[in-house]
Amino acid sequence: MSTVITFRSSFAFLAGVALAFGSISLAYAEESSASANADVRGGILKNLRGAQKDIIKDIKEDRADLREKVGDFRNNMLDTRKEFRADVKASSTAIRAEFKVQMKTASSSDERHGIVGAMQDKLKTFRGGVKSERAEMQAGFKAKRAEFKEERQRIATEHLRAMMRRFTVVIEHYSGLMTRIDARIEKLRTAGADVTASVNASTAAKAAITSASSAIVAAEAAISAAVASETPRDQLDEVRAAMRTAAEAVKSAHRAVKDAISALKKAALSIAADLNLRPSVNATTSATQ
Repeated sequence: MSTVITFRSSFAFLAGVALAFGSISLAYAEESSASANADVRGGILKNLRGAQKDIIKDIKEDRADLREKVGDFRNNMLDTRKEFRADVKASSTAIRAEFKVQMKTASSSDERHGIVGAMQDKLKTFRGGVKSERAEMQAGFKAKRAEFKEERQRIATEHLRAMMRRFTVVIEHYSGLMTRIDARIEKLRTAGADVTASVNASTAAKAAITSASSAIVAAEAAISAAVASETPRDQLDEVRAAMRTAAEAVKSAHRAVKDAISALKKAALSIAADLNLRPSVNATTSATQ
């Protein structure tokens, strides 16, 4: 029982972290979609925001369903135990009543002695049957608790990993975005623009993306270790820390990508301004000659 209680409290924490982490990632997605950068507009982040809402909704629904199942099981267990005790008491009372009747109608001490011996054998058999039925009932309860434990583990694991997958989608999107940004940087370099700031911002963004990917992998590993452990509660601090690190790393990558986009735009605007000014300068020069 203590193991089940321990896991239940552990699951409650993991599911709570899932909800909280979903809120963090949802806020992050909203922040991303709210930015004015055309390069970060995409349907991926919009889908992420909707998916995160669905995940949080699913967590709440699954937890509610599980609570209902556990509640039904507890009520059924109490009813079964109550009925079992009532049946045992009724059977025991009937055996004793039969014994009294037989003893009253016995006509000799030998007959009464035989009745006592038969009754002792009957009671022994009855008690053995009661013990066997009780053990079978308890085994059924234990098996059902084990099912709930597995269900809790499944819910916690699926939802937490789903959130990690959502972050992975964002990071993959940003990786593709950086490939396009680097290509634009090269075009601007060829056009004669000063792309030093853009290159530095791109390098920083790609490093942040790599760090975020590593943090997500570490968080997934921490989750797997926790749910596989015999003492998952001992792993909760590591899970909490790993998930927070992953969330912050993804946010950092988001900010770094925005900085890279901003630097790219500045370089593009700079070269555009130069190109627009050159005809005016040439015209002025010709006019003064």
